[in-house]
Amino acid sequence: MRWLEHLEEGLIAFLKADCGLSSPTQVTRTHLIAYLAHLEARGYSTSARRRQFASIRSFFLFLLALGAIVTDPTSELIPPEREDTLPRVLTEAECE
Repeated sequence: MRWLEHLEEGLIAFLKADCGLSSPTQVTRTHLIAYLAHLEARGYSTSARRRQFASIRSFFLFLLALGAIVTDPTSELIPPEREDTLPRVLTEAECE
């Protein structure tokens, strides 16, 4: 499960080291907001942070379904906004 490895390297390591948490039952919305801000500060792109957000949400929904947690800390979490980027314009050479 690659997504679990990524969570262990990123979110879980952050929650242990920076927040001093040892169990998913201790995680709050505030911790997750701090993690997403941490990713932004480290220069992660919006799309990378949105992928992390999706993985985090899936992970906590999985824990909720298993009964490992009682409440979902991602339920009111807002994902990073999408970047509005313009499409790349073809050069004259590419048009020929």
